Amino acid sequence: MAADEAAHTPDAVTVNVTVTEFAIESSLTTFEAGTPYHFVLTNSGALPHELMLMQPMAAGMMTMEEMDELAIAVVEEDDLPGGGTAEFDVTFEQAFGEGELEFSCHLPGHYEGGMTLPVIVE
Repeated sequence: MAADEAAHTPDAVTVNVTVTEFAIESSLTTFEAGTPYHFVLTNSGALPHELMLMQPMAAGMMTMEEMDELAIAVVEEDDLPGGGTAEFDVTFEQAFGEGELEFSCHLPGHYEGGMTLPVIVE
């Protein structure tokens, strides 16, 4: 499922996410199922990055197209160049415990370089 780029819900909780070479930081990493969230994504690095919100996945386990289909949200690298910003909305429909969900960048070498951040949905 791709990120919802429609106008965000007025009562959504804003979450600021920053990506750099090679790290991901978020103002929140614990979320509540059923609560709408508006993610504001900033690439503070020089390289393009993507951001996927999905279950942890080791490199090479499946194609990018298959990963995109499994992801809760995806911001493609073309939409997040160095210095770029993007926004998307997510309302989690279910809980995800520790180790079951993460922000990640799966461009070649990025995930292996540490571009992952675990999140929890209660």
